[in-house]
Formats: sequence, structure tokens, C-alpha cells
Amino acid sequence: AGVQTVNRISETVRAYIDGDGSDGIRAASVELTATDQSKIDAKAGAASIAAAIGTSGNAAVALSVAVALAENTIHNRVESYIKGADGDGTADATTGVGVKTTTGDITIQAFEKADIDAIAVAASIAAGISGGTAGVAVSGAGAAATNVIVNGVNAYVQDSRVDGGNDVKLAAADDSSITATIIAASVGVGVGSTAGVGSSIGASVAHNFIGYNADGSDALSEVKAYIKESSVNAQGQLKLSADSKQVIDAIVVAGSAALAAGGTAGIAASGAGVYAENLIAVDTKAYIDGDGQSGIQADNVLITADDSAAISAVAGAASLAAALGGTAGASVS
Repeated sequence: AGVQTVNRISETVRAYIDGDGSDGIRAASVELTATDQSKIDAKAGAASIAAAIGTSGNAAVALSVAVALAENTIHNRVESYIKGADGDGTADATTGVGVKTTTGDITIQAFEKADIDAIAVAASIAAGISGGTAGVAVSGAGAAATNVIVNGVNAYVQDSRVDGGNDVKLAAADDSSITATIIAASVGVGVGSTAGVGSSIGASVAHNFIGYNADGSDALSEVKAYIKESSVNAQGQLKLSADSKQVIDAIVVAGSAALAAGGTAGIAASGAGVYAENLIAVDTKAYIDGDGQSGIQADNVLITADDSAAISAVAGAASLAAALGGTAGASVS
């Protein structure tokens, strides 16, 4: 039995002012907000059971395999900005202001909360029972998931002149997360009057990446709040903030058991393995680069950038092999 699920989201969300026309832009207050809350909730499950029963003089052979694969990708851009509003088209281009509020704030903000919740489970059971010569059982289970989030979240003023009647605030934040549960379980049981052979293997693999491509190469998510080559006059506070709070929470488990019993010989082999790779890379910045023609003026200026990314991972593998034989019993785990 096998199952594969592939889910992809790619979005661009923008709230913006691009240019200011011939008269500029005037309002009591200005607010530009771009928000995305993409979510993938994926569940992949595969189960396989094989049983063989042999009568006197005949062998019984059972083979069972279960594989569950999941691939989930979110690749978004969320932007809020004022661009090219430089006042050059106004009657007096030397003193014109592209965007101006009379009494209220100028607020530019971009928020991202992309979530992937992935569960991949594979279970396999094989039983070979013979009253004759030999009972042979081979079982294998594998579960794997690749989860990727790459975002660009930007709030900015570029090549513009802005005049705030109160505060001028730019904020960019990304609270994306990956929650992954990957489980593989396999059991093989072989019983024969002469020989019993049981073989089982279970494997789980997880790749959870934020700011990396599916192949592990650097894609570098970004969270930025900035003013570039622009003039700002805030009657109150000028505030720029960039916040990153990406989280990966992963549980990766594999279990395997092989049991064999034979009148003469019993042979059991079992193996279990897990591999988990969790990576986060985010470029988080808040800054002012250049001051345009009129400089930067405000009662006070506050610029902050905070990154509190976190990874929590649990990986475990367990294997059991047991063999019973009238003459010999051998087990490998």
C-alpha cells in the first residue's frame, strides 16, 4: 500500500501606494495593511496486511509493504509600501510632499502567518504460518515528509516623501510554523513446523525547512521594515519594527518487530531508523537607508528587529527481534 500527497500554496499579497499623481496624496490618516494566513493541513496514511497459511508439506510466504509520503510547500510574498510618492509632480516640487496626513498616523504593516500541519503514518504487518515446512514473513513500513515555508514579508517607504500629522509606523512580522508528525510501524511474524523466518524494517524521514528550498539549498526568508532613499517628517514618533517568530515542532518515530518460531530453526531480523532535519533561516531587519531631499524628522525614532525562532524535535526508533527454534534460534535487531 502506498500514498503520496503534494500540496502547494504560492501567493502575493500587497497593500500599496505607487506614485502620487500631480497633486500628491492628502488624508486625515493613512493605513496600509497586507495580511496572509495560508494553511496546509495534510494527512497521509498507508496500511498493509499480508497473511499466508500453508498446510502440511507446504510453505507459507507473506510480504507486506506500506509507504506514506507527504510534500507541503508555502511560498508567499506579503508587502505593504509607499513607493515613488516623491512630490515631484506637485506645483512646488522642491517642497511638495507625496503622502501627507493632517492629524492622524501613517501606518504601513505586513503580517504573515503561514502554517503547515503534516501527519504521515505507515503501518505494515506480515504473517506467514505453515503447518508444513516453513513460514516466512517480510514486512516493511516507511513514512516521509518534506515541509517547506519560504516567505518575504516587507513594510517599507522607498523613493518618497511622507509627512505624518502624528506617528509614522512601519511593521513587518512573520509567525509561520511547521508541525510534523511522522510515524512508521512494521511487524513480521513467521512460524513453521520446520523453520520460521520473520523480517521487518521501519523507517521515518522528515525534512522541515523555513527559509530553505526542498533540496536544502538556501532560499532565505525575509522580514523587513525599512525606509530607503526617502524623507520623513513625523509630528509624533517614527517607529520601524521587524519581528520573526518562526517555529518548527517535529515528532519522528519508527518501530519494527520481527518474530520467528520453527520446529528446527527460527530466524528473525528487525531494523528501525529515523532521520530528521529541521532548519530555519530568516533575514530580519529594520533600518533607514538614505534620507531623501528633506531628511528624517520626528519627536523620537524607535527601530527594532527581533528574531525568536524555535525548533522542538523528538526522534526515536525502536526495534525488536525474537527467534525460537527446536534446534537453533537466531535474531538480529
